[in-house]
Order: sequence, then C-alpha cells, then structure tokens
Amino acid sequence: KEGPRRRGARRDAFQNNRKRSERNEPQSPPPSFPFPQNYAILNPDTPKKKNGGTRLTQGYPKAERLATGLGLAVVGGFLDTYTYFTRGGVFANAQTGNLVLLGISARGELYRAGQYLIPVLAFALGVVATEGLRARRGAGDWQRTVLLLEAAILTVVGLLPPAFPDFVVNVTVSFLCSMQVNSFRLLEGMPYATTMCTGNLRSCAYHLGQRLFAGERAGTGRAARYLWVMLAFCVGAALGVPATQWAGGRAVWLCVLPLLLVRAWLGYQYEYRS
Repeated sequence: KEGPRRRGARRDAFQNNRKRSERNEPQSPPPSFPFPQNYAILNPDTPKKKNGGTRLTQGYPKAERLATGLGLAVVGGFLDTYTYFTRGGVFANAQTGNLVLLGISARGELYRAGQYLIPVLAFALGVVATEGLRARRGAGDWQRTVLLLEAAILTVVGLLPPAFPDFVVNVTVSFLCSMQVNSFRLLEGMPYATTMCTGNLRSCAYHLGQRLFAGERAGTGRAARYLWVMLAFCVGAALGVPATQWAGGRAVWLCVLPLLLVRAWLGYQYEYRS
C-alpha cells in the first residue's frame, strides 16, 4: 500500500510531465526512489511492451540509455588500444597520466613538460567546444553533431601515414574523447564515462555496497549497468589489438561505424518527437 509521500510524488510528476508534453518539452526522468509500478504511470507517452508492461529505462532519453553507453564505450576502449599500439604506446583518453608526467617534468625538463601540457589543454578545449555546441544547437541535436564530427575527424586520422607525428594524432584523439565524455555524461540519470573506467568502477562498487549493506534494491540493477559499460570498454580494447595489427593506423575507421549507428539511434528519437 502506497504512503502519502509516494502518492504525492506520483501525482506531481504526472502533472509536470503532462504540462511538458503540452509544450513539446522532454519528459522528466523517474524519481530516484522505486515505485510499486512502472514509470509509464508517470509518463503516459512511454511505449508499451507486447505483454502490456513497460520498461523502466524507456522513461529516459535515448542519449542516456544503456545501448548508447555500450556503443560509445566500445569506441572508447578501441581508441585507447589504437593510440597504444600505433601511436607511441600512450593512452590518450584520460589525462591523469599526463598530469603526473607534467609534474615530474616540471622540475627541470620544460620542453617535455610542454609535451604533456598540450594534450591536457586539448582535452579541456574539447569540453569547451561541446558546451559551445550545446548553447548554439537545439536539445539533443548538439549530441548528434558531436558524434558526426568525431566520426569525420577519425576518418581523416585513418588516412594519415605512419610517419605522421604521433603527438599530433594523440592530441586529436584526446580532443575527441573529451567531446564524447562531456556530451554523454548520464546513464539513466546516473553519472558515468565512456572513455575511462575508474569512475564507473567506483560507482559500480558503491551501488553494490548499497545493495548489500543498506538494502537498496535498485543498487543491483545500477551496479549491473556500470558493469556492462566497463565490459563494453574491455571488448573495444580487445577488438583493437587484432585490428591494429592487421590494418595499422587505418584500424581507427572501425570506430566510425558505431558512432554513426549511435547518431542514427538518437536521430530516430528526435524525429519521432517532432
């Protein structure tokens, strides 16, 4: 039997979603606490399954769905393998290592410190660029623009000869990874990353601990979602090994297909809404 808190929250959420639907605005995500019934009660536009039930994840935009996260995580893992095997044995997705090396080199080797500083600045520039796209383009459309831009630049990177400076390629990959990770930051309302795994691992263990020691039933599903994203990242990294050995620098073209598939997946959502 529902208490007054849940009844009030359901009523308020339903009224807010109805008003947003009248203004053609996206629906609000489900509240953080579990309901006795599915989120379709709060969101009348949620599509039904054949058996009459609904899926909880259908209340979220497609940019926050698990399928989107899996596709982008495969790309993130592949890019790490690509830069490691073909461009100087470095990981260009995250910048923690560059910051450590920057601090070490700053003691006297200023030239080497500059080499580590530039990828960090490129990563920050990618975040600024995505915020600019978000401000200039409509809701959802800016994320599709980011995916198209990433696919186009990776296509050009695959055309570069092996003699092309590794440093320039790694900086470019750092820029693209920062755009991707800043554009897709939520997995069904939970923060996550598609180009690195440290934060995902922490969140997975946190929700698992909440399930074991705090009795939070939703913790199991949330931990499983983070686990799936990390497994997809590992799959992308594993696929990158034979791909780079077989195709060399052109192996990066394999990232273009999942990026375009995710873009098409997002485009179907906004086309349907319009």
